[in-house]
Amino acid sequence: MEENTVIESGIKFSDIEIWDNSKRAKNLLIVFWIVIALTIVGIISGYFELELLKSAQMGNYVDEKAATANDLRQGIIGIIQFVAYITSVVLFLMWFRRAYGNLHRVGLTYLKYNEPMAIWAWFIPIISLFRPVQIMNEIWTETQDQIKKYDTSYNVKNGALLIT
Repeated sequence: MEENTVIESGIKFSDIEIWDNSKRAKNLLIVFWIVIALTIVGIISGYFELELLKSAQMGNYVDEKAATANDLRQGIIGIIQFVAYITSVVLFLMWFRRAYGNLHRVGLTYLKYNEPMAIWAWFIPIISLFRPVQIMNEIWTETQDQIKKYDTSYNVKNGALLIT
């Protein structure tokens, strides 16, 4: 197979197969935008609920249908937001693991952690406060270095995080 050719599961550089992560990244960005939109809708809906409650507090008559409709609207928005948040977490973890796994597939033996740690690091108490950042720093720096190896004209971007 020819160097730099796209294959079904990713890109093949000589004998190194890198799994394509672009579709996961695209889907993740779409879900992030949905979460942002739902957050805005939730804020607006919350404002309407607050106005309804203020009206009731001032002694104004609040129609039972209006109160029920408000509760239903808030509940539906909450459920949709919950589903969107869970979806974004799952998609992010899938993207994150593949990004870290690609570094292992390239053959970097000096990486600090194994591929499954890219997911488990988020769920282990105390470790979840710093390990994901360490793994992301590794993803960032090693990806930059690998791109530079294959494209010498590539300018390495200084994206070091403040948390190291």
